[in-house]
Amino acid sequence: MKRLIYTFRYLTRNRGNNLIRILSMTLGLVVGAILLSQVAFDTSFDRFYPDADRIYQARFVWVGENEDDVADGLFGEPWSVLRDELPGTVSGTMFFPQRNLRPFYYEDHPHVFQGLYHADSVFFDFFGVKLTQGDLRSGFLSDRNIFLSGSCAERMFGGRNPVGEIVFYDKSAPYTVAGVFEDFPKNSTLSFDALIPLRNIAPFTDINGWRPNMKWGGTDCFRGYVKLVPGANPDSVNADLRKICRKYADTDEVFYRLYPVTQLHRDNADVRHHVFIRSLLAFIVLLVAAMNYALASISSLATRARTMAMYKCNGNTSSGIFGMMLSETAILILLSMLLAVLLVFSFRQPIQQIITPPFSAIFTAGNLTKTLAVIIPLFLIAGVIPAKIFSSIPVALAFRNYALNKRLWKQFLLFIQFGCAALMITLLAIVVRQYRLVLHKDPGFRYENLVFVRFPGFDPAQADMLKHQLGKLPAVQVVCFASGLPGYECSGDNISEEATGRGVHIFAYGVDSDFIPAMEIRVASGRNFGADPAGNEIIVNEELVEKMQWTDSPIGKTVLLFQTPRTIVGVVENFYNQPLIREPNSVIHPSVLMPATGSPILIAKLDGITPEKLSEIRKLLTNLFPSTDITVDIYREVIRAQYENELHFRNTVFVGVIVTLLISLIGLVGYTNNEIQRRSKEIAIRKVNGATASSIVRLIARDLQWITLAALVAGFAGAYLIGGNWLLRFATKTPLNIGLFAGCGLTVCAIIAVTVILKTRRTACENPVKSIKKE
Repeated sequence: MKRLIYTFRYLTRNRGNNLIRILSMTLGLVVGAILLSQVAFDTSFDRFYPDADRIYQARFVWVGENEDDVADGLFGEPWSVLRDELPGTVSGTMFFPQRNLRPFYYEDHPHVFQGLYHADSVFFDFFGVKLTQGDLRSGFLSDRNIFLSGSCAERMFGGRNPVGEIVFYDKSAPYTVAGVFEDFPKNSTLSFDALIPLRNIAPFTDINGWRPNMKWGGTDCFRGYVKLVPGANPDSVNADLRKICRKYADTDEVFYRLYPVTQLHRDNADVRHHVFIRSLLAFIVLLVAAMNYALASISSLATRARTMAMYKCNGNTSSGIFGMMLSETAILILLSMLLAVLLVFSFRQPIQQIITPPFSAIFTAGNLTKTLAVIIPLFLIAGVIPAKIFSSIPVALAFRNYALNKRLWKQFLLFIQFGCAALMITLLAIVVRQYRLVLHKDPGFRYENLVFVRFPGFDPAQADMLKHQLGKLPAVQVVCFASGLPGYECSGDNISEEATGRGVHIFAYGVDSDFIPAMEIRVASGRNFGADPAGNEIIVNEELVEKMQWTDSPIGKTVLLFQTPRTIVGVVENFYNQPLIREPNSVIHPSVLMPATGSPILIAKLDGITPEKLSEIRKLLTNLFPSTDITVDIYREVIRAQYENELHFRNTVFVGVIVTLLISLIGLVGYTNNEIQRRSKEIAIRKVNGATASSIVRLIARDLQWITLAALVAGFAGAYLIGGNWLLRFATKTPLNIGLFAGCGLTVCAIIAVTVILKTRRTACENPVKSIKKE
């Protein structure tokens, strides 16, 4: 009890040092909680299902020469047969995720759904989802029924019962609300607002304007799951599944494989990377905060050493002082935790800007508990360092003038803080440069002034009329139609040379003759399509020419595409098919442009994008198609949205840099004050003997130069490894050259130098008589 009383006495009397320690720990806890809570969130996906450890997703596998290619998609009808034949399973379900949704309307009010699934009647029971309103069995009797999530129903109907109400998809297709289901948690790989029974092809035709082929080798957009019997061996079930696949595919080159649902999210390469980086950044910030706590505690030796010796004279033991120091650490940690929680919830809006999931999904009791389980031991370890030093103070210190400065300890702790600051600043520079690079890298086409509108089920006969009407607008320069958007979305198929049979997988775009001018894609050889192109003409990119190993001109060659002979009439320079966040060389694929009139995506090139011009286009299209909801999307915004995670990561690193620098500067200020106080008599004598203020500043700064140099080397090495690992995700990378590290090194040195000069100069200019009198 006495030890606790002594601890409280010190904490209330020495408020300056304690505020420094509480501030550094609080800042570390805030950033650590933000980062580690996201890690806890990412590693908890899909663990809430009943019997989650027995649920597996089936994925499509292509056997390759070096490694297998795996995709989420399945063929519809074969999977419904396979899951029933597969031994070792209890049940299975299948659904079709609807893409490119247009709004649903209720009482003329549009509502955009965040995902729509067409699922079988087993879906809800399989995943343990309960209906809060409506009847499950009767709801699946009609293809024109729809189930809504609780949050979606609240947005559309408020507090009213929506069961039996009629909603319209795209102002034309009516659906009756049959029930309301509980929202899936945010840490689920399944994300949707509505579900429509999967009973036949009709819903697909109504909504998407096309009929998917459900046979083996048809449309691979379905998703399938199975639940294994208790104790079943997944490897044995996978072996049986491959045997059954062989009956339908008649080959060993393609088959299905089961993957545990609890590992789907965390096994994703991007998720693994984000978990690793966030964990590392959290460790760095928390380490800096913990080392600064230890540094501040050791810096108080000059004022507390004799007090500890007196405690020993009065019967206290080394273990008692050790426990007293740990109690002090525990109290300060508790105070810091309370302040950190207050700050996190007070600044929830700014925090939401640097995290991807919703704030409420990240900062849950479970995630915060996991976070504290990591953070608290780290600070307790930091508390052990000063506790060990204070408990070893000799009793003789109470009777003679004996100085304990533990200078090496303080310099070591400062070295860690400087190194982490250099690492974080350099990492921020790498992230900022890479983010700018992906936004400004030439993708092989120009998208700055492009807008697009989707027309599912568009009638090709209206294409010319629509292009003519849009062409009348002063802001519109070129109008074209396409089946896909380069750099964003496309569909694949196979192409082969008719003469040799050599083939490759390609990305195909159905376009009209205005597509190449609108996108400003450069023609390398041959020509563009004419105003009325022949149906067998195609244009290929340079990547396809290289993959097909054509050494002569490809113009005039005949290839088979969709089992139809096609003649190559032109070659265009390469353009990106996918975002730059891909493995090397995977953003540019062999590509084919095919003539198609009235593809479902209208693209317009403007002389500049303004709200007024977008409103004018939307008004014209709404008048032409009053029963269709018109959404005009800006191409550049779609491209930028693909790098949203990188933007959040940049913001997270920026916050980490600010906090790391602030904590490090607090430590540096404390170290400098302690050194000035410890050497005040020496400084006074030097000034009496003619030392100038600048020489006194150099005297204090000299001890830091080697620490700073060593810290920069360590920090740069860490930034090179971490930054290089992060850059592996990109096909095009910013160079990690000497200029980058030199600039970051000069920044760190400048910050340290300015801080030391400002703190030392006052003492250096002070009358030495004052310091001697104090002594």
